[in-house]
Amino acid sequence: MSSLLSLVTSDGALVRGDTGPAVQVLQQALQAAGYRVGGGGVFDGDFGPGTDGAVRQFQQQHGLVVDGEVGPLTASMLDAPHAVLVATATPMLHTSGWPHDDTASLLAFYGKPWEDSALIVDVPVSFVMHYEQTPVSHIRFHKRGADALAAVLKTIVGLASGKSAVLDHVSHFSGSYNYRPVRGSSRLSCHAFGAALDFDAERLPLGTGVPSSEMPQEVVDAFKAEGFFWGGDYRGRKDPMHFQLAHE
Repeated sequence: MSSLLSLVTSDGALVRGDTGPAVQVLQQALQAAGYRVGGGGVFDGDFGPGTDGAVRQFQQQHGLVVDGEVGPLTASMLDAPHAVLVATATPMLHTSGWPHDDTASLLAFYGKPWEDSALIVDVPVSFVMHYEQTPVSHIRFHKRGADALAAVLKTIVGLASGKSAVLDHVSHFSGSYNYRPVRGSSRLSCHAFGAALDFDAERLPLGTGVPSSEMPQEVVDAFKAEGFFWGGDYRGRKDPMHFQLAHE
């Protein structure tokens, strides 16, 4: 694969609105640097809002001019190895108090739960929930987010007492803490930090839009009230099953 710098040097800076193979190289470089771009290993070659947001965050965290333009300086930095870029990025907190969704910020905030099991705790579930056919009595989650998740689950129980349909999707658990990369990439998922959980993956799949069997707004609002980010709000590919304590 051509280096990003060589492409920018020969063809000019990349900016929002550009399309094509050079943008795909940019998207791959951003993901390798620890940013959420694409989904399921899909890089669409479209310099849209998701790619623009990742470029600007990369520039901010690496002391560059934040203009969203990928010129020689930004391109040359993005060509550096993943470990170097993560080590030199300034961790960022969102206004919610939770980290931004990039590897450096997640590491600074959550540490490495795959190396320290004490960082992951059990959050009790007080309503009927199943993982496939197995009853779920608790959710494994990072201890820094445990109280926020417990508050969401308590709110959902209250909502369900007057509207049973609220539990339609959240009664189908699809996973939380899991040391793995983002689907189709080498970037660690928020699940690897114990900071994300999924519901009803079969009916709420990762895709380009929120399906007709949409997550109830009451549930989305309950999570957002505790600072969670909903995958249905991603700038790029939507993920309506997904909630995380990390923000774009």
